[in-house]
Amino acid sequence: MDKEYRLLDVLSRDGGLSQRQVAKETGLSLGMVNLILGRLVKTGAIKVVNLNGRTARYLLTPSGVAEKSRRAYEYLQRTIGTFRDLRQRIEELIAELHGHGIREFIIDGEGEVADIAELCLGRTPLAGVSYRRGDGNLPVEHEPTRAVLHCSLEPLGRGYVGVSVLERLVQTGARAGVSAIELRAADAATASRADAATASRAEVK
Repeated sequence: MDKEYRLLDVLSRDGGLSQRQVAKETGLSLGMVNLILGRLVKTGAIKVVNLNGRTARYLLTPSGVAEKSRRAYEYLQRTIGTFRDLRQRIEELIAELHGHGIREFIIDGEGEVADIAELCLGRTPLAGVSYRRGDGNLPVEHEPTRAVLHCSLEPLGRGYVGVSVLERLVQTGARAGVSAIELRAADAATASRADAATASRAEVK
């Protein structure tokens, strides 16, 4: 949400706030609040009413109210556009994995991306798909029909088999989706071989 909208929104609810209070409410620095207020006064979006020598009240003008509504609409449109884009790309990932034989999905993580992944799986027309939210006990063994949709910035950890949805969403190269599963499956196999080799050496000793 842009800075001017945040300031206009706060002042529309309480124009008697001090600049320091406005800074606290908007999360902006005091200097930034002062700068934006000056700009909004110049454009006629707000006017300053001096109540006494030390106290001022900031009032939204009709053009300020219109500007606030315009910015709120633009923000809503951007948010809807972002949601649609994320949903489409996650649906494409699910379809890609489904095309490679994945039927069981485990959604790992919390937050908006995990919620959108669950929404996509809940409304998918793809046949034979089942899904559940992860409970913290993720499978480490590779199953050819199962994939973990990892929806967190935290790494999956060594040996876990799955797809980082966030990596997929920001990735522009070709190595994504199924290749990520293959890489993590290979990591799991490598880890298993390393553990087996370590155990073998211990027995020899």
